[in-house]
Amino acid sequence: MTRPNETPKARLLVSIPANRYNLSSEDAQAPKVGDLVVYDQSYRDEDGRPMGLVHYFNGQGDIIYSAEIYDNEAELVR
Repeated sequence: MTRPNETPKARLLVSIPANRYNLSSEDAQAPKVGDLVVYDQSYRDEDGRPMGLVHYFNGQGDIIYSAEIYDNEAELVR
């Protein structure tokens, strides 16, 4: 798995539907526009559209949430 200090990173541009993310705990924050996430895997959905598995980390390096996003739902940050 990718760690938060490694690349690639991306900023969320849209809200992610609840059926495409998992929170690490009941009190973890849901994905929101502007979150800086780390890509773990890239793949295509059943229709061939590019997607990725991303993680959002807290300051201690713990995963807050994991989400499946389409490539056009985030912009790469260099």
